[in-house]
Amino acid sequence: MRKKFLEFVGQHNTVQKNRIQDDGYVRKVLLSLLPVDLKLHFVEKEKFSIEKEFYYEEHIVAELNSVRSESVLLRPKDARSPLPVVIAFHDHGGYYFHGKERLYMDAPFGSFMFEYRKKGYQGKRWVLDLVKNGFAVFCPDAFYFGSRRLSMEIIEKFVGNDIYQELLSMEEGTDEYIKLFNRISSQLEPIVWKNINLLGTNWPTVLLNEDIAWVNYLLAREDVDKNRIGSVGFSLGGFRSFLVSALKTEIKTCAVVCFMGEFDENMLGKYAVHTFMVHIPFLSRYISFPDIARLIFPRDLLIIAGEEDHLFPKERISVIKERLEKIYEQSPENLSFRVFPEGHVFSLEMQKEIELFFVRKL
Repeated sequence: MRKKFLEFVGQHNTVQKNRIQDDGYVRKVLLSLLPVDLKLHFVEKEKFSIEKEFYYEEHIVAELNSVRSESVLLRPKDARSPLPVVIAFHDHGGYYFHGKERLYMDAPFGSFMFEYRKKGYQGKRWVLDLVKNGFAVFCPDAFYFGSRRLSMEIIEKFVGNDIYQELLSMEEGTDEYIKLFNRISSQLEPIVWKNINLLGTNWPTVLLNEDIAWVNYLLAREDVDKNRIGSVGFSLGGFRSFLVSALKTEIKTCAVVCFMGEFDENMLGKYAVHTFMVHIPFLSRYISFPDIARLIFPRDLLIIAGEEDHLFPKERISVIKERLEKIYEQSPENLSFRVFPEGHVFSLEMQKEIELFFVRKL
């Protein structure tokens, strides 16, 4: 694939990476490609709590300039403040109508969310296991999902009237509505990507700015233990966990599930199935994605890969592992790299590995 694609594009369009790469260089590159604002802060506007069997489900509505977003904090009933917190970043999966809810919300048997969780998480609300271990779990919506999903005004602007009217005719929140909404949102990703670029920024920056603002919201809360904050995510959630941890040193432990590829010429042919949201323009001109771990070192980092994950080249797993081990050679005990005989799924075995990681490290 690499040879054929280079013949098509032209070898003259490739660039040699800088061989001298330290953490200062990587940080400079990352902040030049991702013009994030590390001081952004969501301001809480509404909050209410729902009592569950062994935890409280705290719903938070907050604003960031004109942006209104939502998150949920799952608090163990028997926990005392300040609380150790694990930030759980949700995935993509083509499921735009809901964001954070897929991680914790109960779902009726056979419903869209039930079937989605069955496929991606083997049916388990895995964040609740972290709550049972005494951690508060913070689940924020990502840009373009859940409370930050496309508005009807934007949908009306960019889709045909027939599809728009069909969506209007359905009851919001029903499975048929969710399926059509997801299809529309998927089709509009390239259009939203282009329009974001016209603002002089890019999709990963928009995504990460809001995640960073939520982290800063957490850091401002008196009931959060600032020395015991971790992050974890599957797929797009892994991208978010890795990048936010690299940029926010207040996150002490980072876990990434099924999202570790080089995002350079070694992934040619695989990128077609990745969302626009994880495409950092020009990244491969300077560094490979795993190099970002230099900004996490020496903090604890767990990488979980699926050997049969169709989104990432199987033959590059060992290369990436060696690259990360080189970065962590001064503190090898702080790096864990696990490979499971799975595809692109957050399996029960992976979930147990995550649980043990945070119990041990956080």
